[in-house]
Amino acid sequence: MAHGFLTSKNRKISIAAKFSLASVFIVIAVVAISVLTTGLFFSRNCLENFYTSASIGLSEFSDSISMFFDSKETELNVFAESDVVKNADNTIHSFVNEVGTIQILEYAKSPVEENIRKLCKIFAKNDSDIAEIYIGTKWGGYATNFDSSMNGGYDPRKRGWYATATSGNGKAMITDAFASTVGATVVGITRCVYDKKGSFIGNASIEVSLDTLTEILKGMNFGKDSFVMMIQKDGTILADTSVNKNNFKNIDEIDIPKLRSFLSSPEKTGSIDVGNRTYLTEYITNDKTGYQIVAFSPKDVVFEAFHKTLTTTILLCALFGIVVALVTSLVTRKTLHPLKVIRNGISETSEQIAKGNADLTNRISISSKNEIGDVAASFNVFFEKLQEIIKSMKLSKVSLNDAGEKLGNTTSDAMAAITQINSCIENLSENLKSQNTSVDMTLEGVKNILEETHSLENLVEEQAKSIEGASAAVEQMIGN
Repeated sequence: MAHGFLTSKNRKISIAAKFSLASVFIVIAVVAISVLTTGLFFSRNCLENFYTSASIGLSEFSDSISMFFDSKETELNVFAESDVVKNADNTIHSFVNEVGTIQILEYAKSPVEENIRKLCKIFAKNDSDIAEIYIGTKWGGYATNFDSSMNGGYDPRKRGWYATATSGNGKAMITDAFASTVGATVVGITRCVYDKKGSFIGNASIEVSLDTLTEILKGMNFGKDSFVMMIQKDGTILADTSVNKNNFKNIDEIDIPKLRSFLSSPEKTGSIDVGNRTYLTEYITNDKTGYQIVAFSPKDVVFEAFHKTLTTTILLCALFGIVVALVTSLVTRKTLHPLKVIRNGISETSEQIAKGNADLTNRISISSKNEIGDVAASFNVFFEKLQEIIKSMKLSKVSLNDAGEKLGNTTSDAMAAITQINSCIENLSENLKSQNTSVDMTLEGVKNILEETHSLENLVEEQAKSIEGASAAVEQMIGN
């Protein structure tokens, strides 16, 4: 089964399929790398974008808060340095020794108090942020732009804003949030007031409603469902853009248990669970007020763009992978089709050769001018050579058959000759036996001749000795 390697039974996966699988694998690897790279990049980018935008937004808001309070301080300083306020004296009405509810518009007022109230109304009218503007004197008097009523026993000197202003020694101070006489929760900007001679006569204050601060915070947007808190030093929430009812509550009273530890940590960024949702957070501390402004943005909202980009990237890469796989499959099949033709041609020829009836005149028809075309041409040359070899072998077979027949005839003649030779050998053997007998007789005769020859040699030797003696005598005679 030398041709078995060409059969489809032994061929598990075609080359085209392998190329397609390889291309799919490469595309999957590229997609995985792309998704991983894209994921890391966009994930980090989303975080950086949030923290950058939050940092910029909070910094701008902190600057706005500082500018806001600076402007209120400027107004307060203008108010406190005005001649009308410097003329404040003990004629300003005091509620210290009164009881019940006193209507401000009903009692008689001194000219000094009337002038101060007019000035207070001008400031309040020109600045909508002002909830109330007033002065409390060292004599217990209280003059304000407020026209409603006051509770008897009210002593400005015992209020927190008054003590804060006194501690500033003429510098504008920002108070903690407190309940104002107008019924709102406010933050006060307060300072000492001096007469024209520089003597302390009381403290003036401007109250800013927390509703105004909340409206400022609501202008900040860090994405869907995001919100911002402004918290003063003691943990009191001054403004919360998500839940208004949290205003003026302590952070320990709301459902964000890790908020205090986050605000006390040196890390300005992090994440906090609010209910069943995780929020990315960043805070900044306002240098002027000490307020901490905290931005909250849902983690899923921050990463929404990332998830959309990642999903789009995966879909595009998957689509690209399918297209590449299809194109690779088509191109590979088209490119490898000539190899299939070569394989089929070789397989058929091999099977015919195995059966002994091969038609070696067939040729592989490939017009490709590349390596596959070279392979087809090489196989065609191989078939031509194989055809010549088989043709030569057939001719040699005929010659061998003729030679075999001749060799058979020659062998028969040789066998007859060998038989005749055997007969001759037998006759020769008989003759040799007769000759052996004659030779034996001849040997006896030779022995007798040799014996006679030996006797003759003895006679010759004796004759030679006689001749030597005669020669010696002759020589002697010649010498003599």
